[in-house]
Amino acid sequence: MSFDFDFTEYDPEGRSILKEGIYLAQVREAKEKTSKTNGDKYLELELISANTKKLLLYDRLFFGEKARNLAFCKLFELGIPQPEPGGRLAFTTSDLVGRRAAILVIHRQGVDQQGKPRTEAVVAAFTNRPPFKFCGYLNEAQAVAEVLVGEAATEDAPVSVDGTPF
Repeated sequence: MSFDFDFTEYDPEGRSILKEGIYLAQVREAKEKTSKTNGDKYLELELISANTKKLLLYDRLFFGEKARNLAFCKLFELGIPQPEPGGRLAFTTSDLVGRRAAILVIHRQGVDQQGKPRTEAVVAAFTNRPPFKFCGYLNEAQAVAEVLVGEAATEDAPVSVDGTPF
């Protein structure tokens, strides 16, 4: 018996890292949390594959002055109605559950709580990867129209923006 594995995805700490690519994500849960750093409230979204229902990743929406536009973009791409200028944006965490959008996932180098380097999968905010919005989300209807998601975009086989592997 012989074995042949792709060794590029090995993590010596035993964590599984989501592959870079485009995923059709669905919000399974949205929780209000408080930042330990500054006490600001934020939303944590548990994003699952809309196709396989497996966990993809957790994304955070911060509403402080500097991060608000990024959070609003994600909400609008998830289908929360955009208010008129000067209007109010009102929603509950339960309004987000079940909503779907395509997300662009990339790898980012970071550090763990012990200060050790680690790679993590994150939504690609502030990257120039059309047709994705600056927040790394794209509404499901546009993603389907652009043939970015569908049966081909599963957790096991993400698709790339231009058809080439990530």
